[in-house]
Amino acid sequence: MQVGLSQSATSRLVIRLRDRGLITTSTPAHDHRRVELRLTTVAQKVLRVGTPVLTDAVCDAVRDLAEKDTDRALLRYLQEGPGHGGDAQR
Repeated sequence: MQVGLSQSATSRLVIRLRDRGLITTSTPAHDHRRVELRLTTVAQKVLRVGTPVLTDAVCDAVRDLAEKDTDRALLRYLQEGPGHGGDAQR
């Protein structure tokens, strides 16, 4: 999977996540050029707890935008997502 970061930036990110106990790394026996990453139990809990909090914050922000003079196409895109007639690329 490509993440859009340079190799050195990706390496630094992996080290930080590993040092914080959010991922584990391993090298597969069949291909020593690869590094496999796995989320730790702590990271899985963070995602379970954090995702609804983030979703609520985004929904609140979109509701606030709806009360203001916001571009309707952008607002529809934020509310419904891509592919639902909310073409925000005008």
